[in-house]
Parts: sequence; structure tokens; C-alpha cells
Amino acid sequence: MANDSFNRSSGEALIGEDLSLKINDRMILRERFQYFPNLSETGEYRLTFDSSLVTKINKWFNWQVTLSDRYISNPVAGSKANDILFTTGLGLSFKQ
Repeated sequence: MANDSFNRSSGEALIGEDLSLKINDRMILRERFQYFPNLSETGEYRLTFDSSLVTKINKWFNWQVTLSDRYISNPVAGSKANDILFTTGLGLSFKQ
């Protein structure tokens, strides 16, 4: 059996921001962006971005839409540099 594991070790810094914005009584926007410049291999970096919009339908029921993006400037051979994910769902709240 061949060992196909891959290990990458390097130092990174973290630069980012978080946002939570109440648009109105029923909608909340949450956003996070992170940038990881590689300190061991200058010029290489990673990015992460997540954004969600939650709409309250009533006191215990909500609808959520999320967009997520992951990017790496030097992916492993045979891999893509960018992953984008779009999800939507319904949520229940048991908080009084």
C-alpha cells in the first residue's frame, strides 16, 4: 500500500476582519475575511471568506444563505486552488 500523505509546514501571519450587521429586526449579515501570508515561502498565501445572511421568519424559524470561499496560491499537484461553496437552509431556535 502506497503512502499518499502530504505534509506542509510553514509559518503564517493572520490578517482579517469580522462583521456582524443587523440590517433590520429580521435580518442579520455576518461576514469574515482572513488572509494568511506565508512567512516561510514569500509570495505564497491563503484566503478564506465566509458571508451569511440570516432572515428570521418568525420567533423560532429562520432561513440562512451562506457563501464560502477558500483559496490557496500553491495547491498540491492535481488539486484546485479555489473552493467555493454556496449553501442554504432552514433553522429552528429553542431560545425563549
